[in-house]
Amino acid sequence: MNDVAIWLDNENSMGIVLNEEMRPVKLEKLVFGYEVRNGTSEYGFDVRLTSKLENIIRQYADGKPTLIFCSS
Repeated sequence: MNDVAIWLDNENSMGIVLNEEMRPVKLEKLVFGYEVRNGTSEYGFDVRLTSKLENIIRQYADGKPTLIFCSS
């Protein structure tokens, strides 16, 4: 967790606080949700989501560092 705080340039890396007022550059947060199709296995759903990542990163990352959080 401290590595993430340092990467986000949060000087208070002992506890991660993603406070927009503390950021020199505003973080952009995007949330995408996808429905599980009937009859799709958990593995199939994971493969479907993974196949979407490259296009999403290319569209929104603008060549900048990107974090993607996935449920597990």
